Amino acid sequence: MNAESSLDVVLTEVGEFGLYQIVTYFLICIPSILSATYVVNYMVSANTLEYRCKVPECDIGENNRDITYDQAWVRSAIPTLSDGKLKNCVRYAPVSDGTGIFSNKCSADMFNTSVEIECTEFIYSSDERNIQTELNIHCSDSYKLALVGTASNLGRFIFLPVIGLLSDKYGRLAVVIIGMVCGSLFGIIKSFATSYLVYITLEFLEALGTTTFSGIFLLAVEWVNTKYRIFGSVLVSLSFPLGEMLLGFVALYVHDYRHIIRLLYTPGLLIVAYYWILPESVRWLLINGQVERGIKILKRIAHVNGKELSEKSIDMIKSTYSTEIKLEPTENGKIDNNSLGQSLKLIIKSRKLCLRFLNCSFQWINCCFCYYGISLIATQIPGENRYIGFIFVVGIEIPGLLIAIPLLNRMKRRLLVFAGLIVTAVSVFATACIPAEHSTAILLFFMLGKCSITLVFNSVYIYTAEQWPTCVRTTLINSCSMIGRIGSMIAPVIVIVVAQYCPSALLFGTSAILAAILIIFCPETYSKKLPDTVDEAKALRVLYSYRYFKCKASFFTEQSPTCVRTTLINSRSMIGRIASMITPVIVVVVAQYCPSALLFGTSAILAAILIIFCPETYSKKLPDTVDGAKALN
Repeated sequence: MNAESSLDVVLTEVGEFGLYQIVTYFLICIPSILSATYVVNYMVSANTLEYRCKVPECDIGENNRDITYDQAWVRSAIPTLSDGKLKNCVRYAPVSDGTGIFSNKCSADMFNTSVEIECTEFIYSSDERNIQTELNIHCSDSYKLALVGTASNLGRFIFLPVIGLLSDKYGRLAVVIIGMVCGSLFGIIKSFATSYLVYITLEFLEALGTTTFSGIFLLAVEWVNTKYRIFGSVLVSLSFPLGEMLLGFVALYVHDYRHIIRLLYTPGLLIVAYYWILPESVRWLLINGQVERGIKILKRIAHVNGKELSEKSIDMIKSTYSTEIKLEPTENGKIDNNSLGQSLKLIIKSRKLCLRFLNCSFQWINCCFCYYGISLIATQIPGENRYIGFIFVVGIEIPGLLIAIPLLNRMKRRLLVFAGLIVTAVSVFATACIPAEHSTAILLFFMLGKCSITLVFNSVYIYTAEQWPTCVRTTLINSCSMIGRIGSMIAPVIVIVVAQYCPSALLFGTSAILAAILIIFCPETYSKKLPDTVDEAKALRVLYSYRYFKCKASFFTEQSPTCVRTTLINSRSMIGRIASMITPVIVVVVAQYCPSALLFGTSAILAAILIIFCPETYSKKLPDTVDGAKALN
């Protein structure tokens, strides 16, 4: 019996999902909820508030927070935008009455509407306090607010691989505890920051707490047998939107960002108690040779669940994990006890596994890109309190996670991710085609897209974990997640900057379609055991290999056998007519809403990526048979 099967048998014997696992999962979910609030806290603390210039001649009072934002005379003193909103940073020059104070006599004829002057003091439409109000970030400095979110994602980008390596080497639990405590501590210190540079530096360092989610997730996955793997992973994933909703509810009633941070970050310091009350992953202990400690924990589980760990199972664990897992042969046949380093070397040397890693990384980039991008777009719900809208948008993630349980248990991973990405793309594309006045329909499609990408994100998390050996699983998941931060970093730029020139929904939809195409090349892991060695990871089979697609997906003359060459060339040409038919539509119609060059460029890039999978035919003879066409490399 192999290691995975033997451990599954033992976990079933001590209680598959008894009282011990229920309490353990409850404890695991607490740092997951807190981690979620850390991830999105900048959406509250660095949010742009609605503000206008202070008009000293009419706004009477020294405390600007006590002055009413919208008054009868305001539109006579401050210019407006085309949509009727007040300009933020300029006001009309006053026409002095000799005293310099107009008080209640403010009216249109007391301002020179032909001259606009900049202002240095501001009045806000709400009583909220964030870094914009407290650190005086306005007008030309507004980009600094966006940099807070960038710093947070950059921190996760850098710390994720480090946390992954430490987690694989020193244990899941130890890294989760240290990461959460450090992240909480930096966050609390951040709430006392009085300068922008100090605040953004601590925001970067605080990412230590948000990068521990992968360790939390793996604790959940590795603590149960194959039967409960999906249930356990989805249960922990559900805690993430609950954490986001918690932040929304707190921000709804507490309007000072310093108090919000202290309220949510202080409980994170208590996670240090997990060192004494939460067990380490038994799977990690056994893989790393700590068999006696693993057996001790299994006996404790059996006792709490009212079961008993038999001597036969103990002997099976000792024999299995002392021979199959701890000592892994290298390529030259020697034994290397450093399984983490040796496994990473073997993965780097394998072209197949390197391509798989690149594919997994792009799936993460797409998930982060679409997930955060759709959230940023969909939260702009007219007429709603922005925190109620925020709660609504993140709440839709829960149905996406709940339907993941039956789907992941019944559908193959690759098919589920492919279908979810297509639904996401269609939903997002639909929002760009529906007229703006049909806001309800647009909102429904955004919610469908958010629900779908949430399902995909959760599936990709599990799918990635199932493709890599145990000794490097956390390292590679964190590496993929780190690269995925590229998507979350550029999503705000797409929504805020690029959206001025092109519907951002087109880019999110295109990314989802490209990811759907590439997912075909990943191996299927449904109902298969988690690989423990590099050889087992290599043995995972794919439906279509890259080499297979080199022949199957090409219609070029030199790649087709003589007997069907003309038929395939004409078929290619016929399909190509589709492009020539839609080109006029792009240039004449779509160009009114988006630069057509952007779509043509995207098409060219996609084609450039796919041409890599075609065989080289230079100086080779034309194939005469199907076997000859297949043999092209």
